[in-house]
Amino acid sequence: MTQVIIDAGAVAAALIAILTFLGLVVRWVIVKPIQAYIDKATYQIQPHANGGKSLPDAVRAISEIKGHLQALDGRIEAIEAKVCKEPRKRPKKASESPEIP
Repeated sequence: MTQVIIDAGAVAAALIAILTFLGLVVRWVIVKPIQAYIDKATYQIQPHANGGKSLPDAVRAISEIKGHLQALDGRIEAIEAKVCKEPRKRPKKASESPEIP
C-alpha cells in the first residue's frame, strides 16, 4: 500500500513538472512574441508612447482648440453686437460657408 502512494506521488510530481515546463514553453514561445508584435503594432496609439504624438494627445489638443474657438466665437459675437447694426448669421453646419456682409 505504501508503494502505491509513493508511486502516485511520483506520477503527480512528474505531471506537475511536465505541465509547468509546457506552460513556460507556451508563455515564452507563443505568448511573448505575440505580445511583442501587438505592442510594436499599436505603439503609435499608446498614451505616453512617443512624446506627445500619440492618438490621445491629438484628441486632447483638438479639444483645447475647440474650446479656444468657442471662446473666440463668443468674443466675435459680442464685438459684432456693438459694432454692426445686424450681426452676420452663423452657418449651422460646418459644410456651409459663412455669409459675407
